[in-house]
Amino acid sequence: MTFTEAKTTEEMIIKSQSILNCKEDVKEIRIMQKSKGTISGYFNDYQKLASVAAEFDGKVPAIYFTLNPVKPDLLSRAANRIVQRAKNTTADADIECRRWFPIDFDPVRPSGISSTDEEHQAAHTLAKEVQQFFTDRGWSEPVVADSGNGAHLLYPINLPNDDESTQLIKQALEALDFLFSNESVNVDKSVFNAARIWKLYGTMACKGDHTEERPHRLSQILNCPEELKEVSVEQLKSLADLCPKMPTKGKSSFKKSNTEEGFNLEEFIEEHELDVAFSAPWKDGATKYVLSTCPWKCHTNKSAFIIQFENGGIAAGCHHNSCSEENWQTLRKKFEPNWNPSSKEESKKESQADVLIRVSEEAEFFQNDLGEAFAAVTISGHKEVLKVKSKKFKMWLTKQFYDATKKAPGSDAMNQALGVMEMKAAFEGDEHKLQLRVTEKNGAFYYDLANEDWSVVKVEPRSCQVLKDAPILFTRNKNTKAQVMPDFAGDLKLLLNHIRIKNEDDQILYLIYVVTCLIPSIPHAVLVFSGEKGASKSTSMRLTRQVVDPAVQDLLTMPNSLQDLALSLANNYMPSFDNLDGLSAEKSDLLCIASTGGGFSKRTLFTDDDETLLDLRRCVGLTGINVVVTRADLIDRSIIIELDRIP
Repeated sequence: MTFTEAKTTEEMIIKSQSILNCKEDVKEIRIMQKSKGTISGYFNDYQKLASVAAEFDGKVPAIYFTLNPVKPDLLSRAANRIVQRAKNTTADADIECRRWFPIDFDPVRPSGISSTDEEHQAAHTLAKEVQQFFTDRGWSEPVVADSGNGAHLLYPINLPNDDESTQLIKQALEALDFLFSNESVNVDKSVFNAARIWKLYGTMACKGDHTEERPHRLSQILNCPEELKEVSVEQLKSLADLCPKMPTKGKSSFKKSNTEEGFNLEEFIEEHELDVAFSAPWKDGATKYVLSTCPWKCHTNKSAFIIQFENGGIAAGCHHNSCSEENWQTLRKKFEPNWNPSSKEESKKESQADVLIRVSEEAEFFQNDLGEAFAAVTISGHKEVLKVKSKKFKMWLTKQFYDATKKAPGSDAMNQALGVMEMKAAFEGDEHKLQLRVTEKNGAFYYDLANEDWSVVKVEPRSCQVLKDAPILFTRNKNTKAQVMPDFAGDLKLLLNHIRIKNEDDQILYLIYVVTCLIPSIPHAVLVFSGEKGASKSTSMRLTRQVVDPAVQDLLTMPNSLQDLALSLANNYMPSFDNLDGLSAEKSDLLCIASTGGGFSKRTLFTDDDETLLDLRRCVGLTGINVVVTRADLIDRSIIIELDRIP
């Protein structure tokens, strides 16, 4: 029996519950009555649920149920029955898991009354627009429903009931509200909580009196796909990222830096013929203008926006990756090339350090697992991860300052600002574990190509792909060199055409070693090439490193001090030391640590007590005419391969 084939109220309720629930899920039925209090009951018998709900159908404004499954223990509050004036109803902590991403399209109208046919249709029209938006992004088909006054879309998900999931759903709904809510229909951004109650499909929506203009209507499922496919966490995060993230601190200075007294945004929009799809109030007294056509790159899918805050501050942008560097300043300059956002009077009031801190707001500050400060910044349309103390980050910050002021920052101001940014990374930013070349996240392996657009290779059990917009995973240093674009259909055995390995077993061992170098978080053997003069030991090690970890200086000289050796190991994923005669006991021990994984500690400066920790797990390579590995513990961790001399 389909939903449309169900004739009675009870049949429609049972059918809707069979679509939305798993067998024996516990659900709460809830009816709010101002004079008689709340009616509540818990059910895992949907026949009894339907019978109870049918008794109240049409006699109360609405009948609701918990969209997500309730913990089975709550059945004991009122098992398959209802209680009048219920003292306890389902709280967010009482939900087992999140099974649905709910979207409620609610027509704008006075509270306590039903929608008109025109308002009702507007909600369904917007729901179709949003559904097409998701379809274009690769989302699965949703359950489409009529709430009686508006429209519902229900996308299946599988998330735990925790704070992270709540925040993700909340941000995703805020993004939809920003993108699609207009003067006629709102996307309800308040339905993010786990214990959200939802219209019981098959029952009447009876807000206010039934009139010809504002009739009571049946809530019902309109369409359900044959197979419900879950929306992934990545898809939800991608949606959540579309919501503009505006600064919450220093709003007074935000106004100064983005507009001036007496500026009329609506006149600016009209004068420059910006194509506004709709405008509507947004949060905290702001007004949003969603543009039909992007003014920067002419996208035509309502991806561009302008926001005017209550205090007069203005922000603008576009959700397309190609427009990631566009903002209100670039929009003003596009139409008014001589416009300068920084007046002389304001530059006197604002110190250079304050300007540097302000222009760095687009950077994402965080720290790695060793407590070092990093910033993720957008350069030429892609995101780069830079150490806050690095020369390149200082150059990026100098450019931001120069673009804003047409001046160069002083060294004292730069040092003051960098101190604040290190504080932001330590106390306000997230923690990301950064690696060189290879890492693992959520069951997938990632390889950093180290090219100019910061592309990475994502390796999963049945697929390999190159990502240009990768998560924050990697850091780089001066010796890191770009890898060539990989050919996923290549043949690993072709390496043997270039390396003269005598023994066939050693050939197999070598190929396996190369593969294991691309697997993170495991111990890596030390590769030792030995052989007489002319056996191409250096060339073979150089080629191996080019495959695994290309570097500006691919072969290194063994440092004299233990500390310098630790730095070489920390700064290279495959540190390769050439032409060794022997190894001291201390260096041999450090190479053992680098092979199996461990740390090395050194004082940051001779003038303080700060400690710098170096995390070591590396694919070490050694070459020598004689076998340079002599100590038993390092021999146990080594693959020693003898190369054949070239005639």
